[in-house]
Amino acid sequence: ETGLEFRCRCMELAAFVAQREDVFEILPDWSKLPKVGKTVDSNAEPPAKKSKTPPNIDAIECLLQTVGTFRKKQPENEQEIDLLENACLALDSCITFSTANLTAFLNGQGVELVVRCLK
Repeated sequence: ETGLEFRCRCMELAAFVAQREDVFEILPDWSKLPKVGKTVDSNAEPPAKKSKTPPNIDAIECLLQTVGTFRKKQPENEQEIDLLENACLALDSCITFSTANLTAFLNGQGVELVVRCLK
């Protein structure tokens, strides 16, 4: 599986999950999603220092960056088309069902990106 195929599958899952309104009751702010750690090896040494707050992933920014890659170029193949469509579907659902995500979209210059993509 290539990197693009993997990204397409992940974006397809994100779009599927994002279309369920009840998901936003559990995870209302996708700009602060908890980062999932790596699988722990029971034989490995414990980490020297544990962080008090786990790192977060800004999924809204990730979606905006995915859409932004097609700002100046058209998708070249079916996989890129699917990637862009699923990123747009996920972003649409995120800003529709959650005001926190809408704020992150606006702060991330999402409107400006959409206008640039339409030109």
